[in-house]
Amino acid sequence: MTLNASAEWEATSSVANRAIGTVTSVDVRSGAVVAQGQKLYSVDLRPVHVAQGTTPMHRDLQLGASGPDVAQLQQMLITVGFEPGDVDGVFDVGTVGAVRSWQSREGIEPSGAVALGDIVFVPELPIRIRIDPDTVYTGAILSGGERAITGLGAPRFTIALDDRQAELVPSDAAVVVQGPSEPWGAVIERVERDENGAAVATLGTGDSAPVCGDECAEAVGTSGTTLFSSQITLVPHTSGLTVPAAAVSTDASGVAVVVGDDGAKHSVTVVASAQGMSVVEGVPEGMRVRVPFTEREG
Repeated sequence: MTLNASAEWEATSSVANRAIGTVTSVDVRSGAVVAQGQKLYSVDLRPVHVAQGTTPMHRDLQLGASGPDVAQLQQMLITVGFEPGDVDGVFDVGTVGAVRSWQSREGIEPSGAVALGDIVFVPELPIRIRIDPDTVYTGAILSGGERAITGLGAPRFTIALDDRQAELVPSDAAVVVQGPSEPWGAVIERVERDENGAAVATLGTGDSAPVCGDECAEAVGTSGTTLFSSQITLVPHTSGLTVPAAAVSTDASGVAVVVGDDGAKHSVTVVASAQGMSVVEGVPEGMRVRVPFTEREG
């Protein structure tokens, strides 16, 4: 069965911009993986950097300040090669010196204080991000507070099924998704109904790896949904001894059997059936089996 698979990045976090002014450059593309201290974009020629932390940037950080946001800044400074002293959440003279050195390297006036819009804290780094292209673009005017940055997990692959397709598709069916350069192997992990009652199959790989492997960044767009042709295997390829499917019946105990030329019943295991034939186990090669005759009128 050939259907379209939809791929969409799952959002793990959303972070607000706090810089105010005109965007003068965008320095990372959407879908890029960013790390501690990396420059994301500039506002009024002043760079905005990313750092790790669960406390959002909500004030200027300067001499005398204290709190978890200061500790997050100190950790970022250490990671990018500067020494503020202990990561104790106290903005002391050591932190002032480290901030000045960092600002000088980044082309910022070395004031020793970090302005509100100079850093955005995200919960984890490194992380793949999406910078909203409708909000942050060269020439855009920012007023502060825009939800500009989204942390991305892995693309989620799904296939929409109508009711008939949902009945035909096995719950663990193999799927081949056609990537831009090579096919990706996947399996159907579950089939669920959405809020409208439509059946949706979720694809996976059987482990934590994404369906698109190492090609996710290039293959899946960070805005909206990307479609890929996919093939669902309804009946797995298999080999073995075959008999006409009509030759297989069940006895009184529910066991599958075939009847030989001598009239004896032989228990079999049906491995797969398709196109009027069944692959079976439990009978020798070359044995002739009976196919029940059905009398028809006319």
